Amino acid sequence: MSKRNIIIIILALIIAGVSAYSYFFVQKNQESNSANQADGGFFSNLFPSSGENTISSNKDDSSNGTDTIKDSITDEDNEDYGEILEPPKQLTMDPISGYGVVSTSSARYIESATGHIYEVDFKGENYSRLSNTTLLKTEESFWSPKADKVLVRYLNGISGSMTIKNYSAVLPKSASSTELTGAFLTDFRGIAVSPYEEALTILEKNANKYDLILTNFENGKRKLLASFPIGQFNLSWSGKNTVTLLTKPAKGIAGFLYGVDIKTGAIKKIAGGESGFTASLSPLNNFAFYSKTDDVGSVKGYFYDVKKNLELSFNTDTLADKCAWSNKTEGVIYCAVPKSYPAGVYPDDWYKGAKSTEDRLWLIDALTGEVGVLSEDMGGSIDAVDIKLTSDENYPLYKNKKDDTLWVMRIR
Repeated sequence: MSKRNIIIIILALIIAGVSAYSYFFVQKNQESNSANQADGGFFSNLFPSSGENTISSNKDDSSNGTDTIKDSITDEDNEDYGEILEPPKQLTMDPISGYGVVSTSSARYIESATGHIYEVDFKGENYSRLSNTTLLKTEESFWSPKADKVLVRYLNGISGSMTIKNYSAVLPKSASSTELTGAFLTDFRGIAVSPYEEALTILEKNANKYDLILTNFENGKRKLLASFPIGQFNLSWSGKNTVTLLTKPAKGIAGFLYGVDIKTGAIKKIAGGESGFTASLSPLNNFAFYSKTDDVGSVKGYFYDVKKNLELSFNTDTLADKCAWSNKTEGVIYCAVPKSYPAGVYPDDWYKGAKSTEDRLWLIDALTGEVGVLSEDMGGSIDAVDIKLTSDENYPLYKNKKDDTLWVMRIR
């Protein structure tokens, strides 16, 4: 064999070896990246999964009608789904820091500036001041199911050295008394109040961990449910026995929703792994409504069938923060759906108040696939949050995020 041929053979073997190594290296990197994306990083492994980690997508129109989209509610549907019987009514002119539903015809709220508590009927005609106790600069308030107790978070101090105070109060039971009575609670990272009984959960920092505590408005009976290495969660109550923990939503960050059983303390991963993930679990824990941010920055809303591990799309492009589940019919949810989204980074810009929306009120039934617009108008330029329903679900109430005023609408 000539020297020239030997050189050619050696060069060919070198090239083949480099090509094989490059191919193997690229393939392994792609597999590793795919695994990391599916895994979701730190949060996905924080707690055990309830089953499958990957949500299946159902886009087949033949799948028992669950993906069927109705553009509007027909007259035949009105008996079940409601219609607007009265136009939206603005109940407060001044900002409020929260409210509670008293009955099927009235609500109580706390003024942001003064901390004074009022009760108002849904016609906006009869107001009564229940408390003269002044709590300046109230930021948030969390109400008991009967709206007779409230936990108020307010700013205390002077500019540059403000601290958050947490005051748990009982409203006056006698017309002759207008002073709140209660006690101060230690600081906490998150709170959720049961819609069924006078119980709440708080997330407290304890040394190098965060404890989820079941307690009451007096902070008397305390039960440790679970402890976590991080405290960046939004808490909410789902049904009678489940508290959910949602990782703080942000574009480009994979978020997750977890459930904690308040009887056993058991933790399970419900859904997640998506950018800009926000979510809410139905009262019987059969469905979750969640939103995520796609590659171009648009907000997309989906239902998730927990038992079937199935994603259902109803073209409901709104944030879970703008929705309230029905307590009468499992799988039915009321959502304020933006007519459009101004250009921005979602959901970050919306949380910061840098961007706002103008909403319509929708009703969606995850079981039947019914989707309908209950009202094109929620009171003008309304960016609706904190939606609550009366027990008969004839009235949805909501705050306008733009100015923190309280509104109500009659749909039955």
